[in-house]
Amino acid sequence: MPNENNTLKNSAKLGVEVLEARTVPAAFGPNRGLSIAVGDVIPGVTSYEYVTGTGPGTQALVRVFDQAGILKYQVNPFGDYSGGVFVALGDVNLDGQKEIVVSTAGGTTGRVKVYQFVNNQLRELGGFVPFGPNYVGAVQIATGNVTGDRADEIVVGLSRNGSTVKVFSADPLSSGSVYFETRKIRGFELAYKGGVSIAVGNIDGTENNFPSDPYNYDYEEIMIGKARQEPRIRIVDVQAPASNTRANYFVFDPNIKNADRGITVVAGSTDARRGVEMYVALNLSNVVRVFDPNNGVPYGEFTVPYPTNFGTILNMTINDLDDDVLRIYRGSDLFVVAGDGPDVQIPIIFPGKLSVPAGFNGSRPAP
Repeated sequence: MPNENNTLKNSAKLGVEVLEARTVPAAFGPNRGLSIAVGDVIPGVTSYEYVTGTGPGTQALVRVFDQAGILKYQVNPFGDYSGGVFVALGDVNLDGQKEIVVSTAGGTTGRVKVYQFVNNQLRELGGFVPFGPNYVGAVQIATGNVTGDRADEIVVGLSRNGSTVKVFSADPLSSGSVYFETRKIRGFELAYKGGVSIAVGNIDGTENNFPSDPYNYDYEEIMIGKARQEPRIRIVDVQAPASNTRANYFVFDPNIKNADRGITVVAGSTDARRGVEMYVALNLSNVVRVFDPNNGVPYGEFTVPYPTNFGTILNMTINDLDDDVLRIYRGSDLFVVAGDGPDVQIPIIFPGKLSVPAGFNGSRPAP
């Protein structure tokens, strides 16, 4: 498998930019980070919205901003909880509309809730406790069709005490109010207890990559990164109940091991080609490396223009374009925020371009 000794192709580093101060979307005071998702969640609006979750240390809020940076809606999903929340978007009940999936980021029983816009109101559809009432670590979340049943599933991962990843599906008769576990895998070796970062995406460039494979390729794989200790990725196919490992490799130098040198990961098609690119950010660094996840070959790397003391983790998302023209001719965009740190966390947009992944086409602050 590829490792740090691979030669980067199309390697590029972006220069540090001067970012003007913005008020929306932004951090909520010093030492406050963000989680972020981007997509069309408000019915009747053709453009995407920013969905953000507050970091630890303040009342947990999920906020929805339009592209101009105007706050449209907000919800407090977990009462007086102040441990931070993660956000993701997906059509989990197969009604043609994206729902907002929210999870706790530690310090309380790990929970997941699902919200949807109904009659111009943000309404809770349902929720679940994926790892039982005694688990109080963060619940990592991603969404995507990983079983091939058309609807998006909710993929959750431990942030401590192991590397378990589970897949939850909405009961088709419940309209998204009831969820049940459909898959469970261990991301890494049993001795590893550092938790995971997860992403979902279809890694196959063509349907004929594996002609002897009986599966179809209208589904996505789960990308599991080690959140601590070492920068390793494992990619797993869970279309069938018996999971299949598609890849397992280091994405940065394996010799940089220490307790905090894990990774965060996101995936999406930013170059308007079939098959996603995988973006991996090294903790305690503002360097992001871009991979062809199917074979582990890196396209290059770039630096997110945050100060060197921005924090420890970059949170990333890629918008799922509903506009077919943009999807074909431009590709999706990468959005990056700092997950913690002392500075105002202004989302930075790295635009996609036909045949050139996001990260190598410049950047700009949002909105």
